[in-house]
Amino acid sequence: LKLWDASEPAITQKLADQGLTLLFVVPWPGQGIYTKDAVSDASSFQGQNMRAYNAATERLAQLLGATPTQVEAGDIPTAFSTGRVSAMATSPSTGVTSQAWD
Repeated sequence: LKLWDASEPAITQKLADQGLTLLFVVPWPGQGIYTKDAVSDASSFQGQNMRAYNAATERLAQLLGATPTQVEAGDIPTAFSTGRVSAMATSPSTGVTSQAWD
């Protein structure tokens, strides 16, 4: 919670400037990268289709040399099993829900 303690005043002020009130915060684990094949370095993503669900993950795929591919969360298992995608960056929650290790 040290990060929250450090950033809370600025975030609260930014929200107040927009007429918004912060209700609560929840610590959440960071994003993870899930792939069908082992990753040794960034070049491992070259030529892969990588799930992209927003502008940030689309840009991540591009920077890694992968092809950003739109896949909704509910379609992740099928996208991996059919080869539509072979990599994704997502939350641990989505990783578990989609059984990304299968």
